Amino acid sequence: MRINFFLIIFTLSFLSVNAQSYNDLWKDLNENLDNKLPQSAETILNKIEQKAVEENNQKELLKSYVYRFRIFELSEEEPLETSINFAVRNVANLQEPERAIFNIAIASLYETYMIFNNNLIKNNIPIYNGQQTTDNGQQTLSMKFWDEATFEQVINKYYENALSDIESLQKNTTESYKDILTIYDKMADVDFNIEPTLYDYVIHKIILSNYGDSNFNIPDLYQHLIDFDKRNNYTDAAIYNEIQKLEYEHKNTDDFETYFNSLEKIKNENINNPLVTSVMSLQAEAYKRTDAASHVPTDDAAKILNICDEAIRLFPDSKGAKNCESIHSEILQKELSLSMQNVQLPNKDI
Repeated sequence: MRINFFLIIFTLSFLSVNAQSYNDLWKDLNENLDNKLPQSAETILNKIEQKAVEENNQKELLKSYVYRFRIFELSEEEPLETSINFAVRNVANLQEPERAIFNIAIASLYETYMIFNNNLIKNNIPIYNGQQTTDNGQQTLSMKFWDEATFEQVINKYYENALSDIESLQKNTTESYKDILTIYDKMADVDFNIEPTLYDYVIHKIILSNYGDSNFNIPDLYQHLIDFDKRNNYTDAAIYNEIQKLEYEHKNTDDFETYFNSLEKIKNENINNPLVTSVMSLQAEAYKRTDAASHVPTDDAAKILNICDEAIRLFPDSKGAKNCESIHSEILQKELSLSMQNVQLPNKDI
């Protein structure tokens, strides 16, 4: 009987890879990265990717893709461009919602490239064909020649792609993907009450970027989140998005009364939630902005102090209360300084 040694070696290799747990493989990989051994790390990463593909483990496959970026940083002369080219070639291999997360990562990579190469990009000749990648992700023109409008167009495309399956995003929690998101995004201290689902996470990323003439209406995006979070009893997320929507709508307006009353409405509706102190700190800041001078009028100062005192009394350990403590100290210091300037010392004979 003829023995196929190649088949035996391949089978043993396959069994060896699949016998190892993902945790063990990731532990070995991270040890190599910590020791600045990218080639050894890449060998292990290839095993993880092979295992994930064979088992159709989408989370592990996504994680392996994102880890490529770290290896490129240690091994490539142009790590950012290499990461982008790798990502756009492989994003189609993922399913939702992993594909959505990777689309967000790709958009972020392009944004970073823009920042690092801003001077070069500003001097590039505008491109008019509007098609910079083929269906399989191959670049039709080197990024070194793209103008700013082209980058904005491509970035917005990937953000739009991230919303191609909203239902999948809404069904998956952000916390369940935390270990992946922390690889390229500093999410370690994220409040999962504020971003309970991947839908919240993706929308917030889109709003934060808002590149150029995007197709996104920011107030509408916030309202979609508010409605979704309320329907699903994500109370903190709904309150947070109401506050953010209001700030966005009023950031370029001098309509103090409408802004303040809208904050008051949110405050009254959520008086038993610690996030109410964030609303109150915004009310205090609104009073500070009403006066163009460096000091705050005495009557407004009293209102600010009362707002801050109430916030500190309600939820002293909350973020909003801490902000109010700072505002409170600032106002008292300015009032003291103003009082001292107004003190008239008696004339003395010399």
